[in-house]
Amino acid sequence: MSDATLQALIITGIVAIILLSIAIIYWIIFTRKLSKTVEKVDYLVEDVTYKSESLSVAVEAINKTATQMLSFDAFAKKSMKSIFKLVSENKDGLTEYIENIRKNAKKRQQDDLKKSETKKAPAKKKTTKKAK
Repeated sequence: MSDATLQALIITGIVAIILLSIAIIYWIIFTRKLSKTVEKVDYLVEDVTYKSESLSVAVEAINKTATQMLSFDAFAKKSMKSIFKLVSENKDGLTEYIENIRKNAKKRQQDDLKKSETKKAPAKKKTTKKAK
């Protein structure tokens, strides 16, 4: 090989090493910015998830209230078809409501029994003997 060819290969190698080092530096900067962006997106998703969970309770309550108002409206109009339609659509909610009423009634009965038992049994008086 001649000196000119050798010098051209050395210069080409030096230029390639410089370009490679610049590409590596840009890659490191890019990955750091990407990791920060991914972290911010993760925080955003977490925040949106938390807010949607708190909003879902409110939306569910509004939905139940709306269906109850619709059923009351149907009852007020005395339209049997619409009443049956609403009852069939909200069967699960109605059965849950009836179960809650039953549980509350059983609790109240048990509480009343406990109260009546405590009223029937008078408290025993302590008798003290007088010292002579």
